[in-house]
Amino acid sequence: MIEEHPSELRADIARYFPGRSLNEFHRLDDEGREGSMSWLELREFFDALPYDSMTKSAMAGDHGRRRWTESDYMLREILAVLLYQARISWTAGQLQGKAPDLPLWEPPDLRTSEEIEADRELALVRAERARKHHEAMKPGSKDTEYLKKMAAARAEHQRLAAEEQRPDGEGQAPAR
Repeated sequence: MIEEHPSELRADIARYFPGRSLNEFHRLDDEGREGSMSWLELREFFDALPYDSMTKSAMAGDHGRRRWTESDYMLREILAVLLYQARISWTAGQLQGKAPDLPLWEPPDLRTSEEIEADRELALVRAERARKHHEAMKPGSKDTEYLKKMAAARAEHQRLAAEEQRPDGEGQAPAR
């Protein structure tokens, strides 16, 4: 934990344990002995940190402080109740006009930038595949290659489904 997240641990010790510092752990006295903070004390400080501390957040993979705390989730639930009550009031006619569309707070996106980019690329591939499918399924489509692939996939699916339904049990998964 010290090697992986030293700045977060240093900030948390200073924040949650006033008067103490991670430097006390690293500092050597005049005779070269360990500093005034032992391994046991450092471990106890770490164990006492709240789950939303900088150190524990970083260890959970949240380096940008994007995770929500319990307070954030509680506030979101209070907002949801208030929005529900407002919709009831508009529906019951107690408030004039059309009920507004009030969205809830969305929880933060905890994906890394690499995961976001991979998801974006996957979405583009899926959109292209859907476009090809839509174009190939139009009446009078000239894309016979795609239609042949679809027909082959459908035939393979039907063959596998027929094998699973055989009365002699051949081709079925073994019973457990």
